[in-house]
Amino acid sequence: MIRQAVTRNAVILGLFAIGTAAALALTNQATLARVECNRQQALIGSLAQVMPADHHDNVLLDDRVAARDPLLGRGDKSLYRARRDGAPSGAVLEATAPDGYGGAINLIVGVDMDGRILGVRAVPPHNETPGLGDKIERRKSDWILSFNGTSLDNPDQDGWAVKKDGGHFDSFTGATITPRAVVGAVHRALRYFHTHRDELFAAPALPHDTETCDG
Repeated sequence: MIRQAVTRNAVILGLFAIGTAAALALTNQATLARVECNRQQALIGSLAQVMPADHHDNVLLDDRVAARDPLLGRGDKSLYRARRDGAPSGAVLEATAPDGYGGAINLIVGVDMDGRILGVRAVPPHNETPGLGDKIERRKSDWILSFNGTSLDNPDQDGWAVKKDGGHFDSFTGATITPRAVVGAVHRALRYFHTHRDELFAAPALPHDTETCDG
């Protein structure tokens, strides 16, 4: 009798454990889907800030290619191609400044087909000092807008540096390392686009998950 009770309790506990594990797995799956959905929506918003709507009529997420090049920083980078009426009109490049004060700083750089910058944004998270290095964020400062309209030739080679180093770009009071790193990364991204523009638009687009985040 005691053995039957022990066995019954063991079975009940086992079933409870299985049910709990299944519930946790389903909850985790739903959470992961929501996290990915939120990430995608944030990406769409960021792309819109550096590639204005009047510069393209395609869906940038559906026209993505990948690249790996030291000029863009370490690791694989996504490049989003912009088109108008089917013709190339620009691109958004992911780039990394490895030498920020708090570590690597991820960026997106929007350019038109002439290599003129349409916008740059720092992509969180980063470890730059609050009140100093975090002025690379658009919500903290207008500094990141100083790249708008620049190109490889404007300013010239020497101008692609902070003013403390004899260049064109301002730095932050008490913080030079962070803006210096971002200026360098943006300049390298422009060099990459100038060199690889044609092959970038000749490559086939990568598959994109078409599942929507509605609801």
